[in-house]
Amino acid sequence: MSIFEIVEKEISELHDFFEKYFKGKIDSNIYRFAKVLDRNFELITPSADIVGRNEIIDIIKKSYNTRLDIKIWTEDVKILKISDEIIGAIYFELQKSNGSEPTKRISSALFRKDENAPNGLIWIHVHETWMN
Repeated sequence: MSIFEIVEKEISELHDFFEKYFKGKIDSNIYRFAKVLDRNFELITPSADIVGRNEIIDIIKKSYNTRLDIKIWTEDVKILKISDEIIGAIYFELQKSNGSEPTKRISSALFRKDENAPNGLIWIHVHETWMN
């Protein structure tokens, strides 16, 4: 499998996890999510908040079975190979609920290779920006 396929698979699987978790369609254990976050992971949200690893884990834990009608998907993944160990990606994340128009954000992410992670990648950093 190419690095592009691996990164695309990881992005898709994690967002699929979020959708199923928010809908309560999987076990409430967030091990899959926590396992792929670097200990220094940071998310910059579309509203410019900086959220660290422990805080985002707590936020996700509290959201189990709270958004039964949500649909989350990603599109147009582009890879930016930075080094042999660090890979960057840019992709669009879309969310839809209650029959509304989807919201769209562009996300950039940094990954570190790690053979112990489900797809061999650990999320280091994500920056999200709202799209019109």
